[in-house]
Amino acid sequence: MIVLALDPVAARHLVAALGRHVQRCERDGFVVPAQLRELFVLAVEASSRPSGAVGGHDSAGEGLAADDRLVAHGVAARRLGVSLRTVRRRVAAGELVAVGRRITLASLEALEAGGGRR
Repeated sequence: MIVLALDPVAARHLVAALGRHVQRCERDGFVVPAQLRELFVLAVEASSRPSGAVGGHDSAGEGLAADDRLVAHGVAARRLGVSLRTVRRRVAAGELVAVGRRITLASLEALEAGGGRR
C-alpha cells in the first residue's frame, strides 16, 4: 500500500513529473511498473483534495482503479471545446498530462479552470 501526504501544489508537480516519465517509458518501449501507475493515480488524488492526503485504498478497502481519475482524449476535447489534434498538442506541450491514451482529470480540470479553450 502507498500513502501520500502532500500539499496539493507538490502533488501537482509530482503528477506532471510522473506523467511525463510514464509517457517517455511508453514511447521508448519500456514497461511501466503497476506500482508506478498506482503512485501516479494517488498523486492525482492528492492534487485534487484540500488536505492532499490519500491512501491506497478506498473506504470499502478495495484498491483504487487507475481509470477512476483518467479520461479519454475525446472527452477532454469535448470538455475543452477543441479538436483531438489540439488535445494532443497540449499533451506534447505539457499543458495536459497523459497516461498512455488517457488524460489525467486533474490536469484537465486545471486547464479548464484557467480558461483552457483557445
